[in-house]
Amino acid sequence: MKTDSLDISVSGALKAVVEAQAAASGNTPSDYVLTLIDAERKRQSGEALEAALLEGVNSGPSVAITEGFWESERRTLGLPPRTAKPS
Repeated sequence: MKTDSLDISVSGALKAVVEAQAAASGNTPSDYVLTLIDAERKRQSGEALEAALLEGVNSGPSVAITEGFWESERRTLGLPPRTAKPS
């Protein structure tokens, strides 16, 4: 996989923190920063998923999902009734 390079400038104190954290985790400073970026991306994805779930929860009254519900959906879609019970 082709990787691109990104050069950043940080203060000496921050550089020391990054190097110390990287060494403590057995990583290079580059790997340490990549791990932080990946964790932030996952956190943001989790927040987006939570927001979507809350939107669904708050979108209106709940619907009981019963066999009758599915039969109605099948009729609406023009599908035959279900004949076999799942095992």
